[in-house]
Amino acid sequence: MTELPLDLLARINPTSKSNCILHTLSDKIYYKEELKFNLPFNKNTFWTHFKYSSNKNDFIIYFTIDTSGGARYEFDFSKHASKQNIWHPFIWPIPSLDTRGSIMNVFIEVVPQFNTCIFDFKLELLGVKDLFPESQYYFLMTPSNMYQFLFSKFEDNDPDFPQGVIEQYENDCYNEHLVDKAFKIKIIDEY
Repeated sequence: MTELPLDLLARINPTSKSNCILHTLSDKIYYKEELKFNLPFNKNTFWTHFKYSSNKNDFIIYFTIDTSGGARYEFDFSKHASKQNIWHPFIWPIPSLDTRGSIMNVFIEVVPQFNTCIFDFKLELLGVKDLFPESQYYFLMTPSNMYQFLFSKFEDNDPDFPQGVIEQYENDCYNEHLVDKAFKIKIIDEY
């Protein structure tokens, strides 16, 4: 087992007394079918890293964000995360949102490159509880300090209603009140 990347977590928030959350998902990939692992909901948690293991190597790993407007943003992690069994950071610490039953989601997608029959794939996620202050709104920022994605949390007592929204955000149409209330999350490389 590789050690947890606690040095990076300390750089992100040196004063945090956060607890790490480990979440393991595993499945089989059948022939050319893609496999999606949703980042699970865990209140006040930010998903920061993942590692994987498989009995094959001929696949591409994508980090994918589906927004409320139906847009899909895929980030190819194949070069970034080419080694198995070591922790790889996400682009940003990802706020955990309850988006069940909606088109919005954040997930890891594994796409086989060849008809490789059946192979096993195991994904481990590292989350950190209370890494950042609790907020109703979180902006994921670009390296040039522009607003990229807005993650919004809502409190609703209806168990069938998703409690989070993910939106792609345009800097030229931002709401100053929302920007002032939101917590801004930089890409991990900037911590």
